[in-house]
Amino acid sequence: MPTPIVVLSQSISASQHAVVYATLLAKTMGVPVRMLQIAPATASASETTDDLLIRNPATYLKPPIVSGIAESEAIDFKEIAPALVKQDALLVVILRPATAKRPVGWLAPAVWSLLNIVRPPLLLVPDGTGVQALPLRLALVADGDPFTLVHGQRAMHALLLTLPIQITVFHAPVPPSTSSPTDALQTLLACGLAARYLSTATIFEVQANSIEDGILAGMRQIGADLLVLIIRKTRLEAADFKTGPMAALLQLSPVPVLLLLAADTAI
Repeated sequence: MPTPIVVLSQSISASQHAVVYATLLAKTMGVPVRMLQIAPATASASETTDDLLIRNPATYLKPPIVSGIAESEAIDFKEIAPALVKQDALLVVILRPATAKRPVGWLAPAVWSLLNIVRPPLLLVPDGTGVQALPLRLALVADGDPFTLVHGQRAMHALLLTLPIQITVFHAPVPPSTSSPTDALQTLLACGLAARYLSTATIFEVQANSIEDGILAGMRQIGADLLVLIIRKTRLEAADFKTGPMAALLQLSPVPVLLLLAADTAI
């Protein structure tokens, strides 16, 4: 059975932008889209999906039903973990609800919960942006300190092998790191992430009063249409995950955000 892209969704209509984006990726990669219901669906079982799914109809997985990402700040996604493991997904996609009126950090607890239970990378698709094009300009954020990927190699390679993506490496050291842009490239090469494609990558040195402001400004400058963040397991365990730069980027990025979980590597 082909490795699918799984969309965690309340319903097709409720997560339309996430479904469309996931389907565009799946069609290009030649994999199916499946939907795992995470809240009671409002659509009937007979709802037509042909127009929305562009010849790649999604398959609904049976519940368990749990709270949707927009419903609560303290979501327990453990109930859906067995279904996700069984699917062996290439990506897990979820809609990022409109957060303009929410305080920074509102989304982080749900993302924290998902990152702790899902094996594949997590892709957040912002609601209301009408993202209907494949990603071609990728902003890959690296702090320059060594790491090994827990997951993400397979998904990244699938993206890069099927799309003519241009990579810009954003060097964004987190204090007390003293790494350089060269270190950022070397850590990416060492972990094998996009190694074949980094010879043509450009480097963007993030310089701003805040890391998130610098990254967002750089994304606008290069016209980035996909943001890739490497989330270290140690950062997940830190109290500032819900209030730091990563929490802000999860919520403020105008383009989809791909999260890759990583473990620190001794120097």
